[in-house]
Amino acid sequence: MKNGKKCGFGILLLVLLLFCLGKSLTLQTWLSAHGEGTLWELEEGIALWNAVEIKKANADQEEPMNFTFWEQQEGGLIENPEFARMTPVHGIVLLGDSRLVLEGSGFLEEGDVDGCLLDEDTAAVLFGNQNVVGQTVRYEGRELMVRGLLEGVTETIVMEAENHEGGADGENLSFHHISLSHEADQKREMVSRFCNLTGISGTALPLAEYGRISAAAGGLFLLWVALSVLTPLFRMARREGLAKRAAYLAAFLGMMGLFFWIVEPDFSIPPEWIPSRWSDFDFWKLLWEEQTQTFQNLFFGEPSQPVWLFRKPFLQCMGYMAGAAACFGIGRRFWQVETERELFVGALLSLALSFGVLIETENIGGRILWLLPLFYVIGNFLGNSGRIKNVSLPGQKETGIEHME
Repeated sequence: MKNGKKCGFGILLLVLLLFCLGKSLTLQTWLSAHGEGTLWELEEGIALWNAVEIKKANADQEEPMNFTFWEQQEGGLIENPEFARMTPVHGIVLLGDSRLVLEGSGFLEEGDVDGCLLDEDTAAVLFGNQNVVGQTVRYEGRELMVRGLLEGVTETIVMEAENHEGGADGENLSFHHISLSHEADQKREMVSRFCNLTGISGTALPLAEYGRISAAAGGLFLLWVALSVLTPLFRMARREGLAKRAAYLAAFLGMMGLFFWIVEPDFSIPPEWIPSRWSDFDFWKLLWEEQTQTFQNLFFGEPSQPVWLFRKPFLQCMGYMAGAAACFGIGRRFWQVETERELFVGALLSLALSFGVLIETENIGGRILWLLPLFYVIGNFLGNSGRIKNVSLPGQKETGIEHME
């Protein structure tokens, strides 16, 4: 903090870092909370009548599974028949609970062939500022009542398949996607049960991987911040003199404990990554092939609207995390805390900026945004400028303040 320009640029970088970090943490939380379940992309479509039979067989199980067949159709026109307003949309036809495919302020139960869900932009085009719930729209010759609004998608209408027991839809409609609901630690068991019940083959897309990868990227960034603080302290803890070593070692351990308290890292391993025997080398080969194929499908496959609902926030999360990393890499040279006065000002400034960013990013409950800047300011003061007063043992003379060479 040598001059006004340097100080101002450092503050700007800190604001940008906190904003990017806050946005990425918010998106990461959303991905982790909504990523439970598996999406199947089928190699061959399942006719409507066959899907109905599978649903009936599942209902007869002692513990029925929760899954929804769905198909995204080519774009068509949706109309508000009262005002003759029309706009293009993509239709998603379901057999099952709509909440397994897309979320929003309303949902469709299986068999609700008279209802539909619209995205917010489409609803605004058709009805303006009116309350759309209960309004009627016309799509592909069907009169449908709006049950609610969808989140995170555009130009989309969701509806249940018509004439479940047969008829024209039974002959023309086939499903190429299935959303299977399960807890994260039940993936292997539920997928195996589902395959045994249906005999279906296809590509499984575990949506939880988006949350895991974003969490891993965020963990690497936080580890970088921690190492930038802890490494200088560890180096100084190896210097000569028992009192100096004890002081720096105490600072090192204290800052490490503070970091773990702030971040609360999760070191758990996904259950499907744990073999029955660690010496089973075939397991590791199959796991590598499975994960490679999964990543290719998640990131390079053609995204449908439900898949894009996860891929879009994931890409945004990674972009914000990259921005935070860039700001931290550049800003380290501007955030040198060398005096007690700068420590006090830096601590107050970091808390004030964190509060503003927390309000903006709606991530109020996170310790990371509240305390990580404060952790860096204190660690920078203790380690980067080497300012811990020497601690003297009985019979030794204090030598004042040591400066790191």
